[in-house]
Amino acid sequence: MLIFSCSGACWDVHAQHIVVAEPIPAGQNNMESDMESGTISIFYGEGMGKTSAAIGQAVKAVIQGKSVIVIQFMKGKNIGQSAFIQGLEPNLKWFTFEKEELFYEDLPEEKKKEAVSSIQNGMQFARKVLTTKEADVLVLDEVLGLLDSGVIEEADLLALTESMWESTELILTGRCVTDRLVELASFVSKIEKVK
Repeated sequence: MLIFSCSGACWDVHAQHIVVAEPIPAGQNNMESDMESGTISIFYGEGMGKTSAAIGQAVKAVIQGKSVIVIQFMKGKNIGQSAFIQGLEPNLKWFTFEKEELFYEDLPEEKKKEAVSSIQNGMQFARKVLTTKEADVLVLDEVLGLLDSGVIEEADLLALTESMWESTELILTGRCVTDRLVELASFVSKIEKVK
């Protein structure tokens, strides 16, 4: 069990690693601001817990009566299909577009090429969610990994942010982030593995 706090280093004495969460000031708003201005939140870094932090925000939104869509990339087709997630439907809907069981980085090259087509379908669905306001909160889990792997370009993510409704919250996760995305974000948290 990992004990997590945005106030600095926190850890579970039984864990094999320590995670440091460093909030990075970005934009003028924070996660507690009203959603009328729309927000982009980013959880990135080499540490574990980025998806957990994003899902925590998604569950919080569901509790507040908001609709949430999670699109998960790079982690295979069956991640997220837990009874807990299914119990949050229809307020939280979980989508994966990959057809393989393996994480993207573990696929052989020929399978990666096939996976890119499915990933692009996921990106198109994300654009549809944002332009039609299908959800109040959209989580794009490991979308920054797509950027890091060269599957998509920064311009693809920037285009998504431009298609957001003002009242929508967009949450991005992955290991690396670009300076431009940090600049656009309302909240950025770097999660590092210390040990």
